[in-house]
Amino acid sequence: MFPSFCSCIHLSPWYNRRMKVTRTSMFTGITRTIDLPITEHDLRAWNNGMLIQNACPDLTADQREFIMTGVTSEEWEETFSEEA
Repeated sequence: MFPSFCSCIHLSPWYNRRMKVTRTSMFTGITRTIDLPITEHDLRAWNNGMLIQNACPDLTADQREFIMTGVTSEEWEETFSEEA
């Protein structure tokens, strides 16, 4: 069974290498859905132990972080930025 936090959407008949991934942020508890350039196969490889950067090489570091933790780049910046 594939993880419940992912749902597949085909954006066009000729290009189906996209999925909507829903995750809940471990920082804020907010649930978000982001459309990412990955396949079910990519996520399955990661779930089976492959390093996420190898399983999903087309994703940015921020996109990979979202898949792993649900944390967005904005949340990361807010949490760890130094205020003057």
